[in-house]
Amino acid sequence: MPTLYIRPNGPGDETGIDYQNPSSGYHWDKVCEVVKDYDTTYVSQYSSSWQRDLYALENLSQIGTINWIKVWIVITGASTSNAGKTVIKTGGTVYEGSVNYIPVTSQWYSFYTQYDVNPKTGIAWTWDDINALQAGVSIVGFYIMPYLLEYYIVYCTQVYVEIDLSPGPGYPTCVCDLAGYNFNCPCNATCYGQGCVCNATCDTQGGCKGDTSCGCNATCYQQSCNTCYNACYSQSCQCDMMKYDPGVWLFY
Repeated sequence: MPTLYIRPNGPGDETGIDYQNPSSGYHWDKVCEVVKDYDTTYVSQYSSSWQRDLYALENLSQIGTINWIKVWIVITGASTSNAGKTVIKTGGTVYEGSVNYIPVTSQWYSFYTQYDVNPKTGIAWTWDDINALQAGVSIVGFYIMPYLLEYYIVYCTQVYVEIDLSPGPGYPTCVCDLAGYNFNCPCNATCYGQGCVCNATCDTQGGCKGDTSCGCNATCYQQSCNTCYNACYSQSCQCDMMKYDPGVWLFY
């Protein structure tokens, strides 16, 4: 089944974790990377009390039935007493996953909570639910006071949501998420051919702009012409005015 991933793209309703690295920017942009960067960017704290962040997520426009979602966090800590929980907010209610302790200190671990249905409604997730969803992380450090000035920091470097879905009637042959990651077709990051669902930066016209019989790149849109300029990787597509079919300019 196709799988989509959505990541933080703004602050949510809670910013309760004490620290971030780097100190500039926001908490959400420390945990939104596609490839986890470990101790390069993260949020962290060392209090023995739980602290929580929520983040806004990318929106999607898709076709199909949502089978389940998984909320992922990637954490590490300096003590096996350090722990983390996944967090979502849907329909105005916050839901936390189970407590996940760090098995081995200073090693990064991925933990997830799976929701087969929306816990607020008790029925299958809808795309409106997904587009209103917030996700985040709750973490706890380890601080010994007052006799020992000793503390153990817990870190989170990545938060994201995985969505599993089943194609419905009219479902395209390819689905791409907002970050530009494609499934089962030769798309690139900003324009999707092969009947794909496009992202917010791709002009849509029956899939991508124009024909859906060939792939295209970010600046070349397909219709039905001869071999296009080499920036468009297809053999039957029409390019926009920024590109050209050898020997002729195409304006439309």
